[in-house]
Amino acid sequence: AGNDLPFDEALCEQGRNFANKIWNALRLVKGFAVDEKLQQPASAAAAALWFENRLNQALEIVNDHFNKYRISDALMELYRLVWEDFCSWYLEIIKPGFQQAVDSVTYKQSLAFFDKLMRMLHPFMPFITEEIWQLLVPRAEKESIMLAPWPDVENYSEQLLRHFDFAREVVIQVRNFRKEKNISPKETLSLQVRKQNDHPELVSRFEPVIIRMAHLSQLEYIDGVFPAGQGFVVKSTEFFIPYEGKVDTAEELSRLETDLQYAKGFLASVMAKLSNERFMQSAPAKVIENEQKKKADAEARIKVLEDKIKALKGE
Repeated sequence: AGNDLPFDEALCEQGRNFANKIWNALRLVKGFAVDEKLQQPASAAAAALWFENRLNQALEIVNDHFNKYRISDALMELYRLVWEDFCSWYLEIIKPGFQQAVDSVTYKQSLAFFDKLMRMLHPFMPFITEEIWQLLVPRAEKESIMLAPWPDVENYSEQLLRHFDFAREVVIQVRNFRKEKNISPKETLSLQVRKQNDHPELVSRFEPVIIRMAHLSQLEYIDGVFPAGQGFVVKSTEFFIPYEGKVDTAEELSRLETDLQYAKGFLASVMAKLSNERFMQSAPAKVIENEQKKKADAEARIKVLEDKIKALKGE
């Protein structure tokens, strides 16, 4: 609106850290030893499929922001895509073990993703993106990222992206369990999934990613009711981690009740929207459908949490 923007050194530090993150990602990828004879691991194939869909989703969002002159929103979408999705998740999934090689399919896919990311970031970070783009693969003389075409949006699956978000939450929950119990990240754990869940494909689609990122020895599908404690719920799916050691019943009960209160509060906020006539009349059908899905997920989660609390209390 014509106002002066206050200078903030923290933003300069954020930009520096972001540039370092991108540069370190390049060093990681270009430092991979490639073995043409290796088959692509299932976890890497799943990661590539997810990130291709996520990149196209982000590209569509960025294009919309540009069309509406929301330049800052476009930048923040790219920031999250590169830092969180590409660096923190995709590269961590496909990264080979110490002194191990990567397969050629994964390597080529990673370079292709990097290429698109640099072209998308170029309007905001022209110098570092030009440098990295030149280093990704051999370029012709006078070839420049400035003349490279803007990536086209390709079809992507929102359902697949939701499935990955589910898998990511499972990994985060297992990592939280390790932290609470002071379990080394190097120690493998076993994870059990209750079979009687409404959406088994949520787990199975990205099972290789869950096993790798949560450092599991196995992932089992179990019938019946889990023992009390050492478990967690993602949406309406129950998980259990068999681990020797005494379960603090009071602590576990407190955690479940906290989760239950949060789920009930979340459901109340969703119901407030769905009961608002103005919202129901003016909101797009897709938004209303998404809110209804949130309602169903919250109700299913509340039911699972209430059952677990009753089991823990011996009711």
